[in-house]
Amino acid sequence: MYSEIHVNSSKQVSVLGSTAIQTTAKFCFKCGNNLSSTEVQDTMQQRPKCVRGQKELRMSGQPFCDECGAHQQEAVFKWFKQDVISVPFPSHYTCQLCSKPYKEPRILPCLHSFCGQCLHKEIERSETKQNMECPTCQRSITIPEGGVNAIPQNLHLGFEVEVAGCISKIGSDGEKSCDACIDGSMGPAVVFCCTCHHLLCKPCHDHHKRNKILQHHQMVGLDKESLKVLPSIMKPTEHHCSPPHHEKEEFKFYCETCQLLTCKDCTLVLHKDHRIDETCNIAKVHRDAMREALVCAQEVTSKLTRAIDANDKKAEQVETCRENATLIITQAFEQLHQTIEERKKTLLSEMEAISVSKTTALALQKEQLMKMQDEIDRYTEMTSLILQTHTDHEMVALGDLLPTELKATLKKIENVSLTPNQSSDIRVSLHTDTLIKELSIFGDVMDSSPSPSQSTWSSESVAKVKKMYCFKMETMTSKGERYPYGGLQVKAELRPKSHDGAVIPGEVEDHGDGTYTITLTPQTAGPHQLLITMDGQHVQKSPCDLHVRRGYSTLCNPRSSDQL
Repeated sequence: MYSEIHVNSSKQVSVLGSTAIQTTAKFCFKCGNNLSSTEVQDTMQQRPKCVRGQKELRMSGQPFCDECGAHQQEAVFKWFKQDVISVPFPSHYTCQLCSKPYKEPRILPCLHSFCGQCLHKEIERSETKQNMECPTCQRSITIPEGGVNAIPQNLHLGFEVEVAGCISKIGSDGEKSCDACIDGSMGPAVVFCCTCHHLLCKPCHDHHKRNKILQHHQMVGLDKESLKVLPSIMKPTEHHCSPPHHEKEEFKFYCETCQLLTCKDCTLVLHKDHRIDETCNIAKVHRDAMREALVCAQEVTSKLTRAIDANDKKAEQVETCRENATLIITQAFEQLHQTIEERKKTLLSEMEAISVSKTTALALQKEQLMKMQDEIDRYTEMTSLILQTHTDHEMVALGDLLPTELKATLKKIENVSLTPNQSSDIRVSLHTDTLIKELSIFGDVMDSSPSPSQSTWSSESVAKVKKMYCFKMETMTSKGERYPYGGLQVKAELRPKSHDGAVIPGEVEDHGDGTYTITLTPQTAGPHQLLITMDGQHVQKSPCDLHVRRGYSTLCNPRSSDQL
């Protein structure tokens, strides 16, 4: 249960709805947080706390303290009232500059509207007085020579604000006074006049019904159901000439010289010899211009929609290419890793084989040397023993057996290599630096987007009429590199310059490697124009003139697409 008020910088309170019972509870219009204040005898000295910083507000009534900064020019609070129902005033019908309902709104070229007086203040604050920034979109606006008065009025928005105000007025519950009575002594309001935009008591309502001029005015009750139908049945207030001129004369004419709505009498006095036309005729001209502009806008919108769709499709293609490229790179390096691992195993196996071979050879050599050493040791031990134990007769009996065998054994050793028969070195040649260098530049990722302006094509200078006229096109990237993929939308057509000839479409063969073979068959002699496009854009040298003659055709000097 609440009604809304605006607390402005001059500390005046204007109620949008019925009179509210003031309490000490104040709530932020946006978030509903309690802005609790200390109640003192003078209610205008109450100092609510800031919504954000919880510090006392400045006496200007702005909703934020110095610490948080003033983000609005006035605070809007919800003041509670028992047994009262209020319809809030819509925020989109309030001026961004003054935070109040629009008053005489003017619409800027950027289609943002503001109060006329607010725009006047903004213009006064501008440095040049000739340009200003839109407070909403910051677009630079050129101020017309007539100032604010030359900026178009947004009459429809003004009417909508008026409707919203009437809804707020009707929606406040409780007893409402009559707007037509001088002192309201005839009783409370019971109906609302949708033409006069006034609350009427029963006597004033009866007067409306008896008056020939007013009896056709449409009335609605003050119940909630009436609020739903009010916007559809209210009519805009008729615009009349302003004082000190012909105050009650309706604007039925438009002065094209002054670009002002005017009444019949003013056209004879203030706008004499000016270009005058009826308002309905000027409105028809504007409506026709708007419809024409709307058709053009719809055509452009259609093109933009197609462009956006193409952009989205291209973005999807980029994502698909990214996934494919990621897969290719991953698979390539996995294959490289697998190959390196296999090569590693091969080299380790070869190294193991060499090592085993060397070890085996050394073991055999060692076994042979140890056998010889054992044999010599046996002879030397036996000889030493004989020399110590044998008598002369025993020595003579042995004769030269031992010396002969020992000498024979020693002679065998002379023919045996006493150095190891295998080297200890196992050489490994990996060329690691070269491999690392190659891997550091291995592969390449580039923007391989095909560029129509870089793509080239060549053709034979002579072709027979009604015979296949073939040429090859090569797709290039914007960096002048070969584009190695197919799948592009390549189209070709031959257009006779005479109006009686038919356009001849070309047959395009996609080789899948960025090259295309294009075949056309000229049907008539005379000057033609050859057009080749890739994804809707002309390739290099397209369009070009092609003069087809009886028996052969000649490719003329290509010309740029701006000559098309």
